[in-house]
Amino acid sequence: MILKRFLFFVTGFVLLFFQVHPYIPSGKNGIRPEILLGFVIYIGINYPLYKGALACFVLGYCFDVVSGANSGLYSVIYLNILIIIKFLQKFFNFETKTELFFLFFVCLLVKIILIFLSFFLVYEYNVFVFKRSFLIETLYSLLLFPVVFSGIQKIFNSQNTTTNNAVKF
Repeated sequence: MILKRFLFFVTGFVLLFFQVHPYIPSGKNGIRPEILLGFVIYIGINYPLYKGALACFVLGYCFDVVSGANSGLYSVIYLNILIIIKFLQKFFNFETKTELFFLFFVCLLVKIILIFLSFFLVYEYNVFVFKRSFLIETLYSLLLFPVVFSGIQKIFNSQNTTTNNAVKF
């Protein structure tokens, strides 16, 4: 049980490191693919709500701390995404690649909308200034999602930590 939790947190922190690392190819322009979102989706599909909420809050908080994002922004975003995943699980079982890809795209849209609302309502930024960078980030994230999600599934399926009801990429 302790090994399972340790592996879970190590996976989260490794993904966090790769997401905020400044020397990734697109990092020079401030564009970072959303790697942690694949882990949040895995958590949302495979864990109960209370465990998933705790894990998503901790991941979001750690991301807020190391990335310099506004306090609580990604904690709230990841918790909202988890709630949306749990709601959508009533209608979809996310067993096909198409359903998982659609879920990832919906989660990216929710993230962007919440960031735009935060910037526009709280900080009164002109959100259209960020339009190009969000589009490029979304493209990179969509390209990396199959690799990240299949890697997460291989890590946790090889350890038999959870029963996985999602399809492998």
